[in-house]
Amino acid sequence: MKAVLITVGDELLIGQVVNTNASWIGERCAERGIKLVRMSTVRDDADSIRDELDAALSRADVVFVTGGLGPTHDDITRDVVADYFKVPCELNEELLDTVKARFARRGIAMPDSNYSQAMVPRGFQTIKNAKGSAPGLWHTFSDGGDTKQVILTPGVPHEMKTMFMDEIFPRLSDPTRTDEIITRTILLTGIGESTLAERFGDITDLLDENLTLAYLPGTERVRVRLMAFIKKDSGVAERLDRLDRLIHERAGRFIYGYGTDTLEASVGKLLIDHHMTVATAESCTGGLLSSRLTDIPGSSAYQLGGVVAYSNESKMRELAVLSSTLDEHGAVSREVALEMAEGVRQRFGADLGVATTGILGPDGGSKEKPVGTVWVSIVDGEKAKATRLHLGVDRIRNKERATTSALDMMRLWIS
Repeated sequence: MKAVLITVGDELLIGQVVNTNASWIGERCAERGIKLVRMSTVRDDADSIRDELDAALSRADVVFVTGGLGPTHDDITRDVVADYFKVPCELNEELLDTVKARFARRGIAMPDSNYSQAMVPRGFQTIKNAKGSAPGLWHTFSDGGDTKQVILTPGVPHEMKTMFMDEIFPRLSDPTRTDEIITRTILLTGIGESTLAERFGDITDLLDENLTLAYLPGTERVRVRLMAFIKKDSGVAERLDRLDRLIHERAGRFIYGYGTDTLEASVGKLLIDHHMTVATAESCTGGLLSSRLTDIPGSSAYQLGGVVAYSNESKMRELAVLSSTLDEHGAVSREVALEMAEGVRQRFGADLGVATTGILGPDGGSKEKPVGTVWVSIVDGEKAKATRLHLGVDRIRNKERATTSALDMMRLWIS
């Protein structure tokens, strides 16, 4: 099955909104054996949408269109697509009742502009929107004997994702068809792409056109994507498993999960499995570590509490850091990081105490402690460890990298 994705919106083209929808849809299609042959982004402009739709239908069996289904004047996608197929838009009373009920549950009178979201091009099916008011639209038609499908969704990411996972992909899938592609994405942190490749060594004997490996680096992790085309090679699934095992043998300590796993969820599972609790003391990361830990449902089973101690006074008052330690070593030091971790561990009665302290920038560094210097520490009452990080000068990225390092330190400590 060949597909094209069209994302609609001026905000995407001027960089005001990052087009995360395209990468998400692309990855989900690859997992399901749907071959995306083209992606494009167009303005909220009738001619642009029509031209791109025309080109897409000449290339693919399925055309996904996201964006432009809202109630405002610049949401023109539905009307342009209806005009393209030369059909009128008609009021769907059942859909109107659904939209009205959604506003009623929130205690808000429905604006007149939202009536447009109950207008459906004649002959189109609606797609349930469990997260918003604008329905998706699905049109199936014959083109020279070939069946084509045009599928429209809102551009709001959480609405679009729910539609694809609950409604669109299940309807596109043929349960009688043997999957053509197996995709497996291994997630690693604490190691760079080039170092990882060196650890793997020469693995070309396992790779060919039917089994591929790709490195997908990011600021906090590296994803290694394995893709096997089993329709062309019945033995490729076994080779994929061999390659997966080899990667674990050579880089296992850096692996924290697969697919959509998160590092914080992996750490949370380890804490639960080992019946352990944690408390966090944060200076430079300002609560981000605690936030990431508590992003996971059920985290109250292991995250007992946290302290954001930014000033020296708060470090002494809230975490029992000694004034003599601060005077001798400074707030950004191994010694202070360890005292912070032990102080918060004792304060909350946790098994583990984890702390961060550093200079995130862009100012405040010195020759001895330049911007990007961060100490991360962990203690358990018997053992203690502190690691010095040498990060960059981007303040927000430094916070993210510091908390990732803290989570990874926890992962390795427990496992």
